[in-house]
Amino acid sequence: MSIVIQGLKNNKCKINTDEALTLVGSTSITGIVIDSDEEWIKLEYIDKNKDKNIAVFRIDSIDTILLVD
Repeated sequence: MSIVIQGLKNNKCKINTDEALTLVGSTSITGIVIDSDEEWIKLEYIDKNKDKNIAVFRIDSIDTILLVD
C-alpha cells in the first residue's frame, strides 16, 4: 500500500481516519500529501482558523484515501 501512497505525494487528498477526529473534529481530513514511508503519511492541511498545519498519520490507521481535484 505504501507504494500507492507514495504516488499521491504533492496531491490534494481526503483521508478518512479516526486520528483526524482530534485535529479537525471529524474523521476525515483534506490536505496535501507531502511525504510518506512504509508506516507513516505526512499531510499538510488548513485548520478552522486558516492556519497551515502538518499532521502525521500511521498508514495502518487510515480507512480510505480519496484523490481530490
